[in-house]
Amino acid sequence: MSESAASPPSSAPQPRRASARALAAGVRWAEFEIERVLCETATSIVYLATDHALEVQVAVKEYMPLQLAWRDTAGLVHPAEGRPTDAWEAGLRAFIGEARLLARADHPALVRVTRLWEAQGTACCAMPYV
Repeated sequence: MSESAASPPSSAPQPRRASARALAAGVRWAEFEIERVLCETATSIVYLATDHALEVQVAVKEYMPLQLAWRDTAGLVHPAEGRPTDAWEAGLRAFIGEARLLARADHPALVRVTRLWEAQGTACCAMPYV
């Protein structure tokens, strides 16, 4: 499920990130453009993004565990050195599994995942922004 690499627009100024591990506004993943960080947790970052294909705002959740990963200057996510990579891989599999469950769920109390992809060394999912 590979997508094109995240890349900042060439002519737009680069706004500051919410944290060193978050992507900056303007970064694009395929049809999704990051607007800002909505929240950061120990295991992920949730962004407000624009889906340019559908012309709607969405929430994009990125697997980015605080203690197990770091992001380089090109935006690639790497497992942290000195940490067991099996913990990183297990977390990534769990993130993907949860996204697939939410994509199949049909309950008003759950937000449905509408897209799942892997890029930049991590996984992301898109959901309606509510």
